[in-house]
Amino acid sequence: MKTVFVGMLLVCALATQAQKPEVGIAAQLDLYSIKGDGIQKGFHAGFNTGIYADWNGYRKWHFQPQVLFTQKNIQIGSDFNDKFPDVSLASPQAVATLRGVTVPLQIGYEVNEKFSVLAGPQYTRLVSADEKLLRDDAKAFGKEDWGITAGIQWKLSKSFKLQGRYDKGFSNLNAFSDQRPWKSRSISFGLTYKIL
Repeated sequence: MKTVFVGMLLVCALATQAQKPEVGIAAQLDLYSIKGDGIQKGFHAGFNTGIYADWNGYRKWHFQPQVLFTQKNIQIGSDFNDKFPDVSLASPQAVATLRGVTVPLQIGYEVNEKFSVLAGPQYTRLVSADEKLLRDDAKAFGKEDWGITAGIQWKLSKSFKLQGRYDKGFSNLNAFSDQRPWKSRSISFGLTYKIL
């Protein structure tokens, strides 16, 4: 996945180097979930906010990278102690909050003047975590998440676009157990506003 991510970035950078990009800001409601033992099922609300660029490419194709600050909220399952009795605190924190930086690299195709579909690889780096789950102040969540993203974009006006996308992580976010992996997924909805 890392090779695909870097390769796509280089190819798109070379293909669009002569183009002037559209640049703007993005804000999204993020419904986030981690699937795995000790984590409550379901999606929980967080947010993404940051900047994007959009280069027009060949015909109806375009390249849209984003750099987003993210906050993810995770509900810890009532069975966390039962699943991890050797490492968990007697009373683990009920909610963990993860803050990080997410970089989706999306290739878009314009179906018509208003509507586009987008997809590509995505990388998330954990910056900080409000979590008290394990003994000896050990960290429960991994620092990196490599995955893919796919979604749609609707042009509302010259400046505003409505976006929706689905993200799926491939990395194990469980930092203390390879035998019981945690995998992420999220659904986000939001707006972009063109600045340049």
